[in-house]
Amino acid sequence: MEAILLAAAVLVAVLLLIYRGSRPRAGASTSHARSRAAHPSTADTKRHTAKPPGTKYRSPGDFSRSKDDFTSEAAADPPPGEVPAALLRFRLLQEKDLDQAAMETIRNMNRLVRAPHPMVHRLTTGLHEPKELLEVVNSDPELASKVLRTVNSAAFALATPISSVTHAISYLGTSLVRDIVTQFLISGSMEIKHADQQQAYTRLWVASYVASTVGLLLAQDLGLERASELSTQALLSYLGDLSILFTHPELAEVYLNQPSLFARVQHQQQRLQTNSALVGRSLASLWELPEQVADGLRTSLMPMSMDPATLSGLDADTRRVLLCYTACRIGDLVSFHGVRDVAEIDFNSREDLEFFYLDGHLRAAGMERVYKKLNDAAFRRKVNQFIANVTP
Repeated sequence: MEAILLAAAVLVAVLLLIYRGSRPRAGASTSHARSRAAHPSTADTKRHTAKPPGTKYRSPGDFSRSKDDFTSEAAADPPPGEVPAALLRFRLLQEKDLDQAAMETIRNMNRLVRAPHPMVHRLTTGLHEPKELLEVVNSDPELASKVLRTVNSAAFALATPISSVTHAISYLGTSLVRDIVTQFLISGSMEIKHADQQQAYTRLWVASYVASTVGLLLAQDLGLERASELSTQALLSYLGDLSILFTHPELAEVYLNQPSLFARVQHQQQRLQTNSALVGRSLASLWELPEQVADGLRTSLMPMSMDPATLSGLDADTRRVLLCYTACRIGDLVSFHGVRDVAEIDFNSREDLEFFYLDGHLRAAGMERVYKKLNDAAFRRKVNQFIANVTP
């Protein structure tokens, strides 16, 4: 717990720099070729998104027999020079692909994670007002003490100590304090025993903090309703990964050595016959978290494997799905890819397959303002200072 407190102290201190005052000023250039690839013609779209065979996976043994189970028949006819073959062959597992036995296997894995503090549910049900957060935190003296210890740690270097939760909320903001509290409470459900597991666990929380903060800023800039809820959704997008890491500590090396989300998800599906979206969705339901949280986890990986035409046809709020996915990829770039300068963030130049469709998604949804925000000088300056403080 001391390690968690120290990590949180460093993180929230520098994350304050992001919360304070960034506004969009300039646009971002994009690659025409990549954008065209992400906007295939109608004929190509039909080939890219051909439905895979309707096989229901019945047991873990079914998954280990053949890696072909994870590919789509559409991969037999890839358009040259456009969608990478590996992405065409990839099939993101969804609930419709699993039978009851396979789903029960996932639920049994999540049952190894202790039930969270009852307050987690309250924190994820639209808690936006400072007064409400104050009441929640002050209802648990131990939790209030942890928040104050974090704010008053050496990482903040405050001239005047903060003596109350009210002052902490005023200083950090409601959203960030809520994220800190949520992390503390979820961390209490997962006992980390191994050094490499702890390192991977910290990496996931760094990514989730960055995603939550960036998600809030982008949602506010785009004028999306319930921006605070999207911030929480981004924070919890890594819930499935946390459960996988806790229940399968041997997979810590994957999180430490494999920066690509696509490769990590592919490994999860081949090794565990599931993925972080499925695990997170199941855990959110087991914990009785709000349905919008569970549904957000269900769709959290879809922008990686679906082209814009397919994603826009889903029964989901595409803009919120995309914004949360974008925020999480930025979190990944900082925590898993070692990005040290926001100027390096160019979705079109990334070779990792999780970024292939992203530019097309954002443009199809009319969300080009994301590029303006990322290229805002003040935003860059604050985020770069944050990166400098949390990396060697």
